Formats: sequence, structure tokens, C-alpha cells
Amino acid sequence: MDEVSFQHRLSGVLGDPVLSLGVLDPRTEEPYLELCELFMECNDSQRARIRAGWPYEREWRIPVPGTTHDWPGGEVTERRVRACLVFDAILPAVSDSRDILVGFPVIYWAANQLGMNADALFREVAIAASPEVSELITNWMASSERQSPEDGGWRLVDSPDGPRYKLIW
Repeated sequence: MDEVSFQHRLSGVLGDPVLSLGVLDPRTEEPYLELCELFMECNDSQRARIRAGWPYEREWRIPVPGTTHDWPGGEVTERRVRACLVFDAILPAVSDSRDILVGFPVIYWAANQLGMNADALFREVAIAASPEVSELITNWMASSERQSPEDGGWRLVDSPDGPRYKLIW
């Protein structure tokens, strides 16, 4: 992506008036999704610049789609599933790898449920991720004992939005 386009899109995302709400809820999800898309479309140098400013004095995480932590009425869409994994790729550092690894089984499951190629999604995001996160993704994908959501502590429960995974420790 050329530099002018990158700067224009990044400024557009960071300058979105909805972010002035200062809350993390469905209203602030669109700029977050746009930032994840920009991150995946730009080059390594531009990704490093996004990481350098992260988190831009904002709370950016959206809940893992398909879980009980999701917003009421939150849809499990390809765009949201992809963004959950990209969030991990944007992180400049990982304080506890378990915080990332615990979500992989549900993200992988949700991607497959939507008909996405989950293996390709994880490989694509690993390429864009920091070396530390890339290694986590690659090792998880290569594991012959890759956890299912259930093996990772998730249980399928009924919710007002239909069946959702809930993390049971």
C-alpha cells in the first residue's frame, strides 16, 4: 500500500468520531474492524508503525464471536472472526501467551463454521504478526494435539443469541 493511502486510512480510523465515546461496545466496533483490515493490507513497515502507536490510548478488543462474552446480538461473521485473530497479530508484545492461546480454538471453530478456510486464515495472520505471536500461531497450528474448544476449557451453552461457547476454568 502506498504511504499516502496508508496515512489517509489510518487517520480516518483513528479520527472516527464514534471513538470519542471512550467505551468498548458495538458502536466502536466498526473502527476496530477497519483498523484490523488496514493492518492486514499494509506492508511490514506500516504494520510496525501501527504497533508502535498501539493501542492509541483506546480500548480496542471486541469479544470473540460465538462466545458468551460477545455483545448481545453479536453476529458471528467472517469479518469479526478475522479481526479477533488479527488483534493478536497487532500486539507489540505478549505478557502471557495463555491469554492468546485460549481464544485460538474458538476462533478456529467459528471460522470453520462459517465456511472459511481456518488453516489459511491462521497462516495469513501469522505472516503479518509479530515474531512472538507468529510463533504462537504456527506452533498451535502444527500441534498434533491442537485443542478443540472443549479441550481448551470452552463449553457450548444456550444463550439468548443461540448456542455460544463459554470458557469454564
